[in-house]
Amino acid sequence: MKVKLKKCVRSLVKNHGRPSPETLNTYEEVFNNKVTHLKSDNSIDIDMKWTTIKDIILDTRKDIQQQNYCSSRKAWISEETWKAINERKDLLTRRDSEKAQYNTISARVQCLCRRDYNQYLNSICEDIEDHARTLHTKDLFLRVKSITREFRPKTWAIQDSKGTLLTEIDQKRINLRKADKFRKRSTEFYASSRDNVVFEVLALRTLLKVFL
Repeated sequence: MKVKLKKCVRSLVKNHGRPSPETLNTYEEVFNNKVTHLKSDNSIDIDMKWTTIKDIILDTRKDIQQQNYCSSRKAWISEETWKAINERKDLLTRRDSEKAQYNTISARVQCLCRRDYNQYLNSICEDIEDHARTLHTKDLFLRVKSITREFRPKTWAIQDSKGTLLTEIDQKRINLRKADKFRKRSTEFYASSRDNVVFEVLALRTLLKVFL
């Protein structure tokens, strides 16, 4: 007779990391200030004292976390929606909060977020229509990219005319000054040019070959 044992799956516990020494010192200072009156008060029984200490520990942890936590706010969230989000967050941290009240506020927050995001999309669509009407293709594609993909700033290394990578800040500043002078001289020289688009392309191509 063969017995097949059930596979034991280990549950993973999320590790948020050890708090910094500054956070521990702040926690200790705040906690000691709150429990000072309990040390000299002998009229409270042991059960009441333990309940009070437990509440002090939880409240102190909450205060320290609020000091170290900085929540991110989207650009399209209005002030009314942000207040509702903070109200829902405060209600969630309470130990005596009612589930029905939390569900009501949560539904209101979701409704306000959908409203703000729709207004944000409508404003972008109006800008896209205006740019398409005025033939501003660059601004049009920038507005389209703002809602279709995440913005990531472009970064690249700066090289000199010989192809050597510039790592010193002073070297980069010198080359950027040269590029700025070249752009100003080219702009003054081709100021009377009829086709500004061709001038910009030629100037940019020459600039990339000489200084980058």
